[in-house]
Amino acid sequence: MVARRADRPERSDVPSGCRGPVSCACRQAVVRAFHEMILLGASREEAIHVAARIYTYYHPEAADPNIGSVIERLVAPQALN
Repeated sequence: MVARRADRPERSDVPSGCRGPVSCACRQAVVRAFHEMILLGASREEAIHVAARIYTYYHPEAADPNIGSVIERLVAPQALN
């Protein structure tokens, strides 16, 4: 397990349930579910709802009333430096 350095601020782009490594196991599943739903013709709202169910499967402790915003951050394209 990798410990977080005390002098390093927590990243704001990492959802609260993913405070471990940034490559949290849920991220790939959530993003895949979202994109597959979009490819199948679902609305963005429906795709976020499905992705939120996947996220809560991996993080049942993360009962966030704003889960949609968490999913939006996970599925947003990552900036390339």
